[in-house]
Amino acid sequence: MSDHDTWNMLPCPFCGEDPVLYETEEDDNSAAPRPHRNYQVICDACEASGPKIESGMWWSAMQAPPKHSSDFVAEAKALAAWNRRIASEAGVTK
Repeated sequence: MSDHDTWNMLPCPFCGEDPVLYETEEDDNSAAPRPHRNYQVICDACEASGPKIESGMWWSAMQAPPKHSSDFVAEAKALAAWNRRIASEAGVTK
C-alpha cells in the first residue's frame, strides 16, 4: 500500500472517505523471475474501486508483455484512473 497523501488521491466519489492504493502480487506459474504486481485504488468504507492495473515489469518470454511496463507506471495509472472525475463533479462547466 502507498500513502494516499503522497499521491494526492481524491476522496471516494460515493461516500467521501479516503481510499487506499493496494499493491498485490499474482503468480501465474510462468518462467517470470517474480510474480507480476497489480495496483488498484479501493475505498475500504464502501468498497468502490478503480480498475486493476497490471505491471509488466517481469514477464516470461512466452507471454506478451502487459500494457504497463513498470511498477511506477502501473501505480501512477491506477491513481490517475481513480482521480478521474466527470466534468460536472469536478466543477467544470462548458
